[in-house]
Amino acid sequence: MSIAGATLGPFLDSYHSSFGVLRYDSPIVVTTLSLLGGSPVHPALTTAWWVPPLFGLAGFLIGWLYILIDRFYIGLQDNDDAAANVAGVALP
Repeated sequence: MSIAGATLGPFLDSYHSSFGVLRYDSPIVVTTLSLLGGSPVHPALTTAWWVPPLFGLAGFLIGWLYILIDRFYIGLQDNDDAAANVAGVALP
């Protein structure tokens, strides 16, 4: 998740720059990605140096939160199933 966030995040963030929503003080501009339609007028990527690590951190946190929340809810479900088995109630 971290690698995907650090790689794809700047491209998604670049939409903000291309539509004039934000501007970076000292942007990193990549115009040589011809497969993505990069040109000097419309660069394929406009970002700042801190954007990839930030999106990588976000991917890391989101990935681990999914794991932790799933474990929490699976633990609750296991406790409900155990309580129902002790009470002799069949669960669907």
